[in-house]
Amino acid sequence: MLTAKMEIDEVMREVMQDVRWSEGWYEMNSRLLIKEMLRGGHIPCTAVRQVTSPVTRNVWTLMLTIPSVQKPLPMCVRYTTLQDEDGVYVYQPIQSGDGMRLLVFMPHFFRRYRERMALGDKLKTQQLIRRYMKLNRDGTFKAVGRHKGYTSWAICTEEGVTLGGFCTKLCFLCKTFITHDMLRDGRQAREVWNGEEERQNLKLKFRSVREYIRQANEAERLTSEEEQQRREHGEE
Repeated sequence: MLTAKMEIDEVMREVMQDVRWSEGWYEMNSRLLIKEMLRGGHIPCTAVRQVTSPVTRNVWTLMLTIPSVQKPLPMCVRYTTLQDEDGVYVYQPIQSGDGMRLLVFMPHFFRRYRERMALGDKLKTQQLIRRYMKLNRDGTFKAVGRHKGYTSWAICTEEGVTLGGFCTKLCFLCKTFITHDMLRDGRQAREVWNGEEERQNLKLKFRSVREYIRQANEAERLTSEEEQQRREHGEE
């Protein structure tokens, strides 16, 4: 089970293990979920299930959405949460153009999301997280300058912009959230708006379960290589 004391390599390994299991669960249950959604007779529609990995015991939320009549193919979002003393962390594996990545949302992110979307206290934390995941299903990464000597990155989504940076090649830390109208003039705004244009023009690629699992295995291989390199450098 995920804990706050785990190294990022351990987190990546455990999440990718769960990804393979959850994809098998999704393959077996997706038809029933789609029938359930369509039975209501309206689109967009969403079905949500919480499932527990039998190996790691992590509880995953699987959210299946049919966005619109124009986009009738279902989209699946999955994430798991970790309650720590400073708040709730959210782990979301995503498919990107160059493979699978892990988004780690810090507790501060959802505090800012609540504040800047003017949601007040009407939603509990888990409801707030579910709202964000449902309305910000896809996004594009863009470099937006430097912060404390490191390249800053943003993820452009429907409601706004996630600011953060990569802690490894595969793991992106989501530190805070701003709305589109909060962007400063200049390079940051230009890069983000380019990212927003790319997001709107993005053609979603629906891969097979086998391809999704292949990406999880490849991500785990890269994680093992990074872990080995760290050990070797430590010994030197």
